[in-house]
Amino acid sequence: MKYVYTATHFYVRYLIVLVALILSGCTHLTELSKDQKTYYIQGNIQSLHGKIPENTTITLSVTQNKMAGEKEYAFREYIILTKTESRKIPFLLPLQNELSSLPNQLSVSVRVEKEGKLIMMSDKLTPLTYQPDEKLTLIVNES
Repeated sequence: MKYVYTATHFYVRYLIVLVALILSGCTHLTELSKDQKTYYIQGNIQSLHGKIPENTTITLSVTQNKMAGEKEYAFREYIILTKTESRKIPFLLPLQNELSSLPNQLSVSVRVEKEGKLIMMSDKLTPLTYQPDEKLTLIVNES
């Protein structure tokens, strides 16, 4: 018995090869994403002298530690908008992978503004460590 190839047979085989290529590409991307760790900055922004008002803009800046006299450069700024007043504002923010591989240590500082006016800020840079369960407590004081 002679087997006759039709256009349908060709398309079915082509479809099978295409699906196999797509699936093999997906597994490759999954393996690549497993190799890249995602770091997070997590913790609380806390005011010891009063509540952080509602409808404020909190700017959390990630900077690289510099030698004395060098200018500080913010690598990343995260903006948090408060909806209610509170003494503690929790946060969980992703840190870019390229920042976690910098040679110098990173630090975090906080500014709290209401209607464009600075009302609170941290008075020190808090160093970042890359411990997975570490929670930062960032203290802000009235300015």
